[in-house]
Amino acid sequence: ESWGFASDSRVQEAILAKLKANTNSFSFFSEGHFFFSGATVGGEIRELCALKARSLDLRLVKTTEFSHCLPIQLKNRGYETYALHAALSDMYTRNQWYPRIGFEHLTFFNNRTWPRRCHAFDGACDVDLTPVISQAFASKNDLFFYWLTLNSHADYDERDIFSHRIDCTALEIDPISESCRFIKLQAQFFDALSELMSSPNMKNVEVIVAGDH
Repeated sequence: ESWGFASDSRVQEAILAKLKANTNSFSFFSEGHFFFSGATVGGEIRELCALKARSLDLRLVKTTEFSHCLPIQLKNRGYETYALHAALSDMYTRNQWYPRIGFEHLTFFNNRTWPRRCHAFDGACDVDLTPVISQAFASKNDLFFYWLTLNSHADYDERDIFSHRIDCTALEIDPISESCRFIKLQAQFFDALSELMSSPNMKNVEVIVAGDH
């Protein structure tokens, strides 16, 4: 959510520090960026279906337009397909169009009990969702797991920041600014991702992180 490429390389490196410290255990690691402007749903459809969203209400889209979406393609090849999001299932009607693009297993905020609640859209905390992913890969390797994060959305709620590893002052960023909160939330996610990828359950799993906007 809201992940972009920082113009200051120091910021980018600080956010990814724990992940990059773990790259010796990876088979490969690469990064890059491209320009995109739009809403989260637009970024989802871009990545999952290689389509450009003309509306945020995807109930209006004909099912045939989704036939080439990645989850459907992988499901047809025998993969189990999962989608995870910390917000309510009816936000942007994801509970309706996720199955139409090929997701078989859906987990949203209202599907289960979470250890705590975060303030971004009154949903679960992204850092508490990683066990769901690890458990899925513990049972089967032939699966496609899509995780749409939530907590790094504007207004970058300070109450959702549990890690203060980032020193904004050292990066010449106002420590009480929105920018600082944003960077801390992004670093918090990538730190959690690094821990997840260290799990034995994630061996041989290819992980792709894409920013939505």
